[in-house]
Parts: sequence; structure tokens; C-alpha cells
Amino acid sequence: MGTRVLAGGLQERAVPLFCMPGQLVPAVPIVNAVMLKITLHDSAEELRFRLEGRLSGAWVGELRQCWLTALSTAHKRKTTLDLGEVDYVDADGQALMADMFQRGVHLKAITPLIREVVQEIERGGRCATVEGVPAQRSDVPDATPAAASHRRRL
Repeated sequence: MGTRVLAGGLQERAVPLFCMPGQLVPAVPIVNAVMLKITLHDSAEELRFRLEGRLSGAWVGELRQCWLTALSTAHKRKTTLDLGEVDYVDADGQALMADMFQRGVHLKAITPLIREVVQEIERGGRCATVEGVPAQRSDVPDATPAAASHRRRL
């Protein structure tokens, strides 16, 4: 019995039917949809998106649309993306999560896999906002024009 991936992340799998001995019945395709359930909890203190399933494929765009639509009513309330029931996030989903995090959305994860994804996004978010002069290594000569001028005078 083979599995075939269809458009939109759907999977088709042939499953035999129960039949009487000696009776031949063709396999019937069963379609399993890769789904994401998005529940919006809107209270006076918080706007929370609770996700269940897989944040991948077309569902990433669906979450982005829900988030952007809800932003108009957020009015500086705490916004949380609850990933407690998410079992997979693809690269596009991670990019959306990073965008949401950079715009102040709190990411809440429970499972070790998704918690690691969130921690990576949070580390990347902090590093991307740090500004300042990079530290110079003591074992590498300074390549600035002032340093080159100073070396020529020595």
C-alpha cells in the first residue's frame, strides 16, 4: 500500500477494505490532510493565538493573515503565540515566527523540539538588534586606515 502526496500537503494512502474470504475488493484511497488549527483568544489583557498541528505550507500564510488582521485590534496588549500543541514547523513557519517575535509577539512552546526552535529565534532576534563597535581580536592586526598609518610610522 503506497502513499502519495497531493497538492496542499494532502497525503493519499490506499487502504484495503474488509471483505469476505475469496472476494476481491479494490483499495479505497483515504486522504489525510496536514492541518493547523488556529484559535484566537481575545481578552482585555492579551491576544493569544493557540496553534494545534503543523505550522507548514499554506498554513503559514493563513496564520500570517490571521495575525495581521488581529493586529488592528491589539492596541498594545500582550500578544502570544501559543505553540503548545504544534509538532512541526517548516522554514517558512520559522520565518513567520521570527517576524512575529521581532514585532513583540511572545512565543510560548512546551515540547523540546518547538522550544529549541523558539530559543533559536529568540537568540537570533537579540543578535540582530545589537548595535555597536565589534571587538577587535588581539591576534589579528587592525585593518583600519588609522591603524595602517600608525604601523607605517613604527
